Amino acid sequence: ATVCVEYLLPKIELEGIFRVSGNHTDIERVKRQIDKTRQYHVIAQCDNPNTVAGIFKSFFRELAEPLLTFAQYAR
Repeated sequence: ATVCVEYLLPKIELEGIFRVSGNHTDIERVKRQIDKTRQYHVIAQCDNPNTVAGIFKSFFRELAEPLLTFAQYAR
């Protein structure tokens, strides 16, 4: 996630950076590369900020427990 933030921070002013979807094929390709090699430099090589934003969003979506944990939910 840190590599994504470092990539996206200078581009944060781009309109729709987290709203506009990145290319699904590119997102999955980069995620597979990271899973296979554990090398995160491939993110810095992305030419589409929306792809990196998509990778960043999927990181949070795929967590075993949400960022705001189940214990934080009102019962």
